Amino acid sequence: MNDDPIQYRKRADAERATAETATLPNLRIRALRSAERWEEMAMRAERVKVLAAERNNPKSA
Repeated sequence: MNDDPIQYRKRADAERATAETATLPNLRIRALRSAERWEEMAMRAERVKVLAAERNNPKSA
């Protein structure tokens, strides 16, 4: 999978939508936890991009 925060956030949104329509509590909880993990991955990917940019251009940081 491409390490793209936008794609990760789309997956998180999809999991939240699944949680909203879930009728069983365990499925709702699973979807919300999954959404949290996708958000964490998006934040991590953003941090990696920032660190890479700083490493490639240390004078601008």
